[in-house]
Amino acid sequence: MLSNKKAEFGRADTVKEKGFYVLPSELFINVRKNARNDANLNETLVNVFRNIENSAKGAKMPRGDKKAIMKYEIPIPEVKEQDRIVSVLNKLDALVGDISIGLPAELKARRSQYEYYRGKLLTFNAYAN
Repeated sequence: MLSNKKAEFGRADTVKEKGFYVLPSELFINVRKNARNDANLNETLVNVFRNIENSAKGAKMPRGDKKAIMKYEIPIPEVKEQDRIVSVLNKLDALVGDISIGLPAELKARRSQYEYYRGKLLTFNAYAN
């Protein structure tokens, strides 16, 4: 990935051509890739949109009604609430990880145990003595 610093050389031309500029780290593919580990994802997204909007000052937007778009309220929970949500999601992720790793391992162990005892039963000789 091109660093933000190296990408700056093309800012003016990109704004002139496209009407806005996005840093490589703020491309949605990169934001999405890092979203799972971003405890403040809402703030990250707000900053990305703010940076795009600031880069577009004076540029014509090809479509869309900015006034209508700006009327939409996007609720952003307090940082404390975001931290709580991240904590809950991390616990859920750990639980799902345990289930997706632990459960198959447990099933494999029980299957092996079943096959062992089945083999013992099938080869049991009651008249050996």
